[in-house]
Amino acid sequence: MASDRHNSKHIGSALALTVATLCLQSCGEMESSSTETSLRDSQRVQTVNLVPTAPSRADDKLHFVGNVPIPEEVALWSSEGCEPFVRDLPPGSVYTASNSDETERVFVLPGTQSKTLRIPGRFLGTSFNVVSLRLSIFQEETVFIQFMRDGKPALTSNAMSIKGSREPQVLMFPLPHARLQQEPFDELSVRIDGRGGILAIHDVEFYSRPISSWLPDPSLPADLIAVENDLRRGVGLSNFRGLRGEFTAPEGGGFLSLSLGVPSALRYPAGAQIKRPSVRVELEGATGGRVERRFNLRETAQNARWQHVRVPLENFSKEQVQVNLTLEANRELEALCAVGDVRVHTPSHDSPSVVLITSDTHRADHLGAAKKGVDILTPNLDSLADRGVFFENCYTATNVTNPSHIALMTAVHPRDTMILNNYRPLVEEASTLAEQFREAGYATIAVLSANHLGHEGSGLGQGFDRMYRPKAPQTDAKHSIDVLEYYLREYQDTPVFVWLHTFDAHTPYAPPKPYDNLYYSSEADPFDPSRPNPEVPERINEQFFSGLKDMEFPSSQYRGEITYLDDQLRRVFDNPRFADGIIAFTADHGECIGHHGIFYDHASLYPSSIHVPLILSYPGCPEGLRIGEAVEQINVGRTLLEIAGLETAEFPGTSLLDFTQPGAAEREAPRFAVAAHGLSASLNHGKWHLILHLRQHENRAGITGPYKKGETELYDTDLDPNCTMDLLEDNFEVAKELRARLIEWLLNADPRGLAGSETNDAQTIRQLAALGYTMHAQGNAAAALWEAETETEWCRRFH
Repeated sequence: MASDRHNSKHIGSALALTVATLCLQSCGEMESSSTETSLRDSQRVQTVNLVPTAPSRADDKLHFVGNVPIPEEVALWSSEGCEPFVRDLPPGSVYTASNSDETERVFVLPGTQSKTLRIPGRFLGTSFNVVSLRLSIFQEETVFIQFMRDGKPALTSNAMSIKGSREPQVLMFPLPHARLQQEPFDELSVRIDGRGGILAIHDVEFYSRPISSWLPDPSLPADLIAVENDLRRGVGLSNFRGLRGEFTAPEGGGFLSLSLGVPSALRYPAGAQIKRPSVRVELEGATGGRVERRFNLRETAQNARWQHVRVPLENFSKEQVQVNLTLEANRELEALCAVGDVRVHTPSHDSPSVVLITSDTHRADHLGAAKKGVDILTPNLDSLADRGVFFENCYTATNVTNPSHIALMTAVHPRDTMILNNYRPLVEEASTLAEQFREAGYATIAVLSANHLGHEGSGLGQGFDRMYRPKAPQTDAKHSIDVLEYYLREYQDTPVFVWLHTFDAHTPYAPPKPYDNLYYSSEADPFDPSRPNPEVPERINEQFFSGLKDMEFPSSQYRGEITYLDDQLRRVFDNPRFADGIIAFTADHGECIGHHGIFYDHASLYPSSIHVPLILSYPGCPEGLRIGEAVEQINVGRTLLEIAGLETAEFPGTSLLDFTQPGAAEREAPRFAVAAHGLSASLNHGKWHLILHLRQHENRAGITGPYKKGETELYDTDLDPNCTMDLLEDNFEVAKELRARLIEWLLNADPRGLAGSETNDAQTIRQLAALGYTMHAQGNAAAALWEAETETEWCRRFH
């Protein structure tokens, strides 16, 4: 199975630029405005919307090609790992098609071990590009397919995870690259993980889907298109259908820019044409001026990447210009190209660039500027705090990566998005912070250090012109900042909104040299079996620290990761466009390093997991201001819009700039959080921190628990900042009041939610598991977090 097995966090610098793409585009809507203070008056980019030059073809739909009948004799299909059998199901069975009145034959593969089914035949890849399996499975299973030639894999699908069901389910395996295979296959292999037990195959069918349908339809809004690790917003161009658009040329210069790319799976078959495909760009002005450029496409499997191209506009000035794009290739076979970020640039220097940095799994006290007695060096973040505003008491809305970032980018609480794990993305209807900046004329860029945070898994590509995510589960700050610097080369005259996500503080805590020995002696071996065995709990994240003999080692490596990150961030802070612009630094959640018996995880709603750093630096900000009042990370987006002069943007939240003014303490409001998978919820107000467990659960990352449904904890954070002493029994009436308030808040959740369908991509699930994230059964994404009529022993105590 084709998958990325590379798990190293610290990819060498030699690789940093090989995966970076060649261009960076700007994006925005140019509108006239009579208000001199409006940001739109100084807009530097104008998006050019493209439309198709011809209607879609009548055959642009899924066509049935054929099927492989289930054999009468089991020996006609070979298998490994089990003893298969053929069974005829009677009409009306729950396992047959609902509209069938005939007996249905199925091929059954029993057992809980890995299984392979081998179906012989002659399969021509140029005739199909989708394979459909209708099957019955009663427990969760992972399946992928391979087409073989002479006993060797020639074409492999992505693996898919399927949940158990009493009714047959259909798995559709897209194989757009099948057309690159000129020689027929002689076998179809179905490979099954086996943990789901018995599996029955009802149908094996083949379909042909128009190859152009794998790129966004130009008659619809542009969408993100991945060429290797680089996603850009664009539409599809075909040699059967061109694109056109119109724009007003700027006065006295400027240029038109666009990105051209061919995903490797959609490249033109080798040897099937006289010449390689190329894109012709034609510009024609209203006064008759013409410009034509032709760009050859780079579309080899080894060199699939975006091309950034420019066309000067000095021949046009303040006139309407029509742009036409044509893909030139043989007409016998459809050629494709993605066209992204077509825009007109007018150099300007009026709008401040914005960078939002989220450090994954970063505790609030692990900054030198926090002055919490932690032995840690973060001179660059400390300097940022010295020249900006440092919020000492910032809480996040949840303790898990994707839901926290989704809340940050939408200003909608996880209670209302109903996204409570890393497997469920944001729906397209949501409004995001990136969309607000994009509409205001900013180029929008996201550089992410964890694969599962990419658009495919999170839905957070909305509003971003470009998005990078590693193919491996994670990468380090140096690599991500290398990519960012490479992108920024094309944005010298354009304001940018950048989201830079770093993953260094997350497990497995493996800082590069010399940071690995910065807080731990190079002479010591924390896994030396001859060392005295300290009180190391059995359940201490065995995934990363199995055999650990020194409990100080993980925390020292965690600090080493943060100091390494701080050193890399200097490159961002020193970049003139950000040094003179707007910088926000925060985290998605914290980390428990033995607190509450939770080791090297963030599986709780104690302050260790939801108290995060927050620093803002911007032109004219009060330097060195420290704010101790309670604030929420979910309001950072609204604050950045206000600082950038976009106060009128339709985006929820409350500006944190209010806290820089006198009287902010009087406006403190309660802060609510919901844990991963909806296991618990918390309310923090004044000195009190209350946690309510919403269902019975264990703490997989520590030695505490199990917790009962309705169980409640209460802590005084003034006397006990780490929440180690539960004061519920001594302050029962306080707990009762806060608990009722928390339940009322939970019951007022928006029932619609913003959650998309949970991923079934097996590689994504494996990568998340490698990072310590499990897939809990959540049921309906919009199910209530708390049932009003809950009756448990704990609930009866509070009646």
